Amino acid sequence: MSMDKLSAEDQKIIKQAAKDSMAFQIAAWAAYEKVAEDAVIANGNELYRLPDNAAFQAAMQPLYDALSADLQAVVEKVRAVGK
Repeated sequence: MSMDKLSAEDQKIIKQAAKDSMAFQIAAWAAYEKVAEDAVIANGNELYRLPDNAAFQAAMQPLYDALSADLQAVVEKVRAVGK
């Protein structure tokens, strides 16, 4: 079933439920990341965290530039989440 086949009221309810679940999803993902990181370290691996993503993003810019307009829009949405 697609959203456009639902009533306007049902669409509104589903959209609100998605918004309401965001905080839970973000917290659950953060907890999962911690478990995964702990497993990586427990298996003898090291994690390296970039002190600044700007240099990495600059190095990746040619790849981003080669993406289709639709995918560039997705990249911008992802970047906006981190701000």
